[in-house]
Amino acid sequence: AKPAARFPSAEPETPTQSGFPAAEKPTNRFPVEAASFPQEKEENEPAEQPPVGKSLTLEQLSGLLSEMDLETSRFERRHDFLYHADLEDQELELFFSVYLNETEDELRVRAWLDPLPENVISEEPLLKLLGRNIQLPPGMHYGYSSETRRFLLEASLTNRGIQAERLTNVFNNVAGEVAASWSL
Repeated sequence: AKPAARFPSAEPETPTQSGFPAAEKPTNRFPVEAASFPQEKEENEPAEQPPVGKSLTLEQLSGLLSEMDLETSRFERRHDFLYHADLEDQELELFFSVYLNETEDELRVRAWLDPLPENVISEEPLLKLLGRNIQLPPGMHYGYSSETRRFLLEASLTNRGIQAERLTNVFNNVAGEVAASWSL
């Protein structure tokens, strides 16, 4: 049997009145693309096509998460749940939040990480975590919520044609990145 790891705790603190910390507003996000050098496309390389299908509404997102056998708690526009990821060498339990942005054209998947320690911490692990942002795929980034005093890893998806299989892949990719960041 694989050793089970629980990271970091079952739930973040109580949500705010608005349901979202101020750091979640797009104007306060540091875009991953700005941190890396653009890669030139080959001349024969096709342009990326947006996913086909309809956009999910909040109610459809609730239904999809239920179909995936996830027990969620809903806070206004956000669903919180404990996700069990079965990675190659370990099992993880992560606390996730899933929500649609204000215009409902993006679905955001957030893994809540460790809270900021009360004592003074070295800046080296924090800089390594932030430096890892340039190695992540587009649409995924590490961040910090000053309201909950927690680190987080967030993935953003275009809200088009999202199905259970795609969402499961995103959850597992985020869980794998969280596991890889433990050594930092």
